Amino acid sequence: MQRIYRIVAIMLVGAITATGCVTTKGGQTESSGSDGKCVAAAAGGAIAGAILGALLSRNKVAGGAAGGVIGGLIGGALCLAVTSEANQTKAAEEVEADYRADNSGKLPPQPLVQSYTTSISPTSGTVPRGDKLTIQSQAQVVRGTNVGIESVQELIQLKLGEDVLQNITKPMPNSGSGAFATTHTIQIPPRMQDGTYTVASSLLINGQNTGELRTNNFRVVTMPDGIRYAFLETQPAF
Repeated sequence: MQRIYRIVAIMLVGAITATGCVTTKGGQTESSGSDGKCVAAAAGGAIAGAILGALLSRNKVAGGAAGGVIGGLIGGALCLAVTSEANQTKAAEEVEADYRADNSGKLPPQPLVQSYTTSISPTSGTVPRGDKLTIQSQAQVVRGTNVGIESVQELIQLKLGEDVLQNITKPMPNSGSGAFATTHTIQIPPRMQDGTYTVASSLLINGQNTGELRTNNFRVVTMPDGIRYAFLETQPAF
């Protein structure tokens, strides 16, 4: 009977936390929704964790309390509130004129990524729980003479170790050649698993990955007072 309870409880945790990804202002994730879903996922994780702890612990009250904390961490880790915005900073005509000037008056045969840079701010120091990390990108692309550009998208993957926690796909405002700037703001939740997180950014043209991959890392650690902070990986270890 205990084994059956274990299976049912684990299935419940999976079912509730599977709804964790969110869509916020200007951004898209693999699962559409709202900031409310992110909160619901953490709450649902806490409920499922409490059930799991109560079922598997001889002390039902203590087991439920511990399970609720674990479930909240699960729900919070799988669902981060992200706000994404994108702007075009150079028109197609300007980008193409610059490219022609440097390449004997010709455009490339295939679409080309001329530049792509990413950064995370703040660049040093700490980010208290509830504060924000900002991922900023600058990209410039030019269409090809044989293949035009129907769409440009930026794909952001947030990973903990090798596990992908969240995918954020942001389309650029216009198709065709151009220079673009994106800003993704990640809200650091009160509960977040300790570890090193990777933000992997890449560009897609016409739905195809261009192979332009940029990575930035930050760490989440527990301070002596128990409050969780996010540190950039460049910070010294404790």
